[in-house]
Amino acid sequence: MSTPNNLDDAYNLFTVLNSRGLQLQASDILRAQNLRHIKDEGIRKEFAEKWEKYESAIDEPYNSFDEFLWAIVFITMKYRSDDNQSLNKAFEFMYGRNMLTRGEGTFEVIGRYAKHLQTITSNDICSNEVGNFFVNLNYILTKTYGNTYVAPLMQYRECFKEFRIYDFLIKLDNLCSVYWLTGKGNLQSRIFIILRKIDEISKQGGDLKELASKFLDSPVLRYEYQDEKASTAVNIESFLNFLDNERWGEYAGQRINKTRYLLLKIDLLSSSLNSKIYFDSSTSSVEHLMPRNLGKTSNVPDIDHKKWLHRLGNIVLVDRKKNSSLSNKEFIDKKTKYKGSIENRANTNYIFITYNEWNIETIRENHYRVFDLLKTYYLGNSFETFKNILKK
Repeated sequence: MSTPNNLDDAYNLFTVLNSRGLQLQASDILRAQNLRHIKDEGIRKEFAEKWEKYESAIDEPYNSFDEFLWAIVFITMKYRSDDNQSLNKAFEFMYGRNMLTRGEGTFEVIGRYAKHLQTITSNDICSNEVGNFFVNLNYILTKTYGNTYVAPLMQYRECFKEFRIYDFLIKLDNLCSVYWLTGKGNLQSRIFIILRKIDEISKQGGDLKELASKFLDSPVLRYEYQDEKASTAVNIESFLNFLDNERWGEYAGQRINKTRYLLLKIDLLSSSLNSKIYFDSSTSSVEHLMPRNLGKTSNVPDIDHKKWLHRLGNIVLVDRKKNSSLSNKEFIDKKTKYKGSIENRANTNYIFITYNEWNIETIRENHYRVFDLLKTYYLGNSFETFKNILKK
């Protein structure tokens, strides 16, 4: 542990260890370098302690403090190039261009964004108007998607506070998920464009709520937006066709998170405003309601089984213990078994409560029920649309 009296020695140690290839985090170097620019020993000690608090506060969806610092780089620079191929190089570039000041200025910026992250990923953004919607959607993204969406969300709060931040999360999530689920398009370019537009509008001055609304109506948040310098447009109709026909129940490995994301989003669209979404990858899994292996007495044509087995209408999220016990049982047996311990899964519960039998006709019916939920939500692309879905 470094103290105000040995900060120079700590810096030298960090530098030597790093040059020898030992596993130092880039954030360790940045911390030492910035502490050296604070002359007052009392203030140095205060910021050294704050840095440790920032580090300990960083949690999902970031895996390390370095990942969080990368978000600050992207928010500040708003592009990717040779200037930010490494974290230390990026900070040196920002200092050289007066985008950021060494010492206290760096600590203050990191502290502000650490607070934004803490607020965004906690239960702090709740109200009678939105209930647990923001918390739930952010939770789904954190558990299945990753952290790409967090930088623009933090910057939105930096510039527009929390006014309609739930509407921005919807538009941001829908955009990110279209790129992610299909594996097509240049999401990073779109993120940088969004960050630039946030700054451009926020610097115009005036009423904060009017500025936020102006940004939310900006073309850069629309699916079809095509930038002059990068391929950014997405075809929403093509995406919806992909949602409809993809074999989501066949996904495995890292790709299974895409299926989990969609099933959790269906849960969100099937729940009440004040419900709480829960998911644990170690205890939850994807269950095929019509099993992969049909019994000898089944009268389901093989061609229909192959067509509908992995579609959205035939898969749900259940507890993994239930999944192993349900396995290849008939639907009526699964229904009976599931009744014994109903979960907080709106979509799964709906199916087991609504249907007494499970065949190609009911799979098709359920498939277009959940597909229409997703289609309405993506096309509406607003919190108002979400509320209308709940009313139905």
